[in-house]
Amino acid sequence: MIKRIFFLLIFLFTSTAIHAANISGFVRNSNNQPVSGVTVQYKCGSTTHEAKTNNFGRYRVRGLKDVVWCSVNVNGTEVIKQVNSGSGSKEVDINMK
Repeated sequence: MIKRIFFLLIFLFTSTAIHAANISGFVRNSNNQPVSGVTVQYKCGSTTHEAKTNNFGRYRVRGLKDVVWCSVNVNGTEVIKQVNSGSGSKEVDINMK
């Protein structure tokens, strides 16, 4: 019985981990310089995921649903209308005007 529960928990954990998308990238200004301390939001339907950029302008958003369409906002301003979360990990760099 304990073995069955253990394997069930492993299955549930790995199936959730496999079907989560992670997106990371850099935010740069119009001079191609990194922008630190801004909030990057991925709005995917009714769910919002967000992260702040580090000193190098890099951000990472984790745990998005696999293969969904999202809009991307930086500090509340929409910068990308549609991006597909894909599956696994992907890079999306954002260039602000």
